[in-house]
Amino acid sequence: MASSMKCIDIDEGHIKVRWLLALAQRGEDVAWERELLPAEFPNFKWDKDLAKALGAKQSAFSNWFPDKPHARNTLYRPPPEIARNLARIFGFAPPSDDDHVWREWWAKSWPSFMPSEDDNTNRRKQAPAEAFKAQYREALKNKSLTFRPPIVSSDTLTIEDNTSPPPAPIPHEQAGTEVAKPAETTVTPPPTPTWPYWPIFLVSAVIFIACGYATATYWKHTYYPTVDLVRTIDFSELACDAEGNKHDVVYIYDDYTVIRNFFHFETYEKVADLRRETFSVDVYDLNSEGSKVVAIHSDTNHERRLQSHILVVRNSHVRPKWIWTNAHSNPREGTAVTGGWILRDLTVNYTLPVGRDVTELGKHTPPVAQKQCKPRGRDSIYCPALYTTEEVQIWWDWNVWDGCKNR
Repeated sequence: MASSMKCIDIDEGHIKVRWLLALAQRGEDVAWERELLPAEFPNFKWDKDLAKALGAKQSAFSNWFPDKPHARNTLYRPPPEIARNLARIFGFAPPSDDDHVWREWWAKSWPSFMPSEDDNTNRRKQAPAEAFKAQYREALKNKSLTFRPPIVSSDTLTIEDNTSPPPAPIPHEQAGTEVAKPAETTVTPPPTPTWPYWPIFLVSAVIFIACGYATATYWKHTYYPTVDLVRTIDFSELACDAEGNKHDVVYIYDDYTVIRNFFHFETYEKVADLRRETFSVDVYDLNSEGSKVVAIHSDTNHERRLQSHILVVRNSHVRPKWIWTNAHSNPREGTAVTGGWILRDLTVNYTLPVGRDVTELGKHTPPVAQKQCKPRGRDSIYCPALYTTEEVQIWWDWNVWDGCKNR
């Protein structure tokens, strides 16, 4: 077994684990994935239930995988046993528990969760949460997950104790041979005052954690790239032909305004998640004279379900054009902005076919989007102050396909 004393970095691990927990809770935020869950999929009502299954204390689990992205602190990294137990519980562990099998498994089968159990390697190789989600959805669809019970050792159960202050030293009595001395030379020294050490350690720990959190917050709001997005969607060509068959082609024009780019990044990587086999997308970079962007296919998915596109940053703007085919054919649809740099404000403007309307807005994700996103007029949705790196999904019901065959 890997040593429980070392800790490892899992890129965007808090997003991955919280998403797996949402699946286990059958939450509304994962409504699409719930349809794929097998009967034997784990069921956890609270995060403390998952922490218990992992053999960890709830406070340690919350430190490793905080609920809010801005609470992520690199001081808190789980040991390898926790990553292995997550893989066992959620079905993506190898058939053997030999250390060399695990090493090859992470590197070749599930690098999207983490590429290795070596902290330095994980820090050098990115493993974004969106890539893991896409691979896991595909595994659900293919029914290739094998759910196994976790292996909880006594070391795992006391992981968090490593952060507790050491007990104050207890003075030991010294035994010796008593030597008779003249009474007038016997002097009894005053007792040395002893002070409890735990308040000092506690105050030091609180100050240390507060400084770390302040540093992380300062980094996020000062240096991390931040964008505003105005998305314009042209649904006007959605229609049924004379035989009732759907013509589903949608044009999306994105205009990212980079409001913070301390390190002057010249490109921005965006991921397209093609969740169904019928979906297809072509991407053009309007900052490069409208040239077509060559997609980089995910190494973890060979069926063209996840594509990365490198876009040019010019004059503090990123301007891709997306042409989606057969991706908006349901009575309940929406639009998604995949994760990346911090997204501050989002505006979605859309044009529908003549005589068609959005009948009702659905539940948006993540929770900050549900709270902030509001309609602005008949054909616009505005989401201010999101400050999120997660994928934002806007959902609605519409009557675009009323009267079509196979609605």
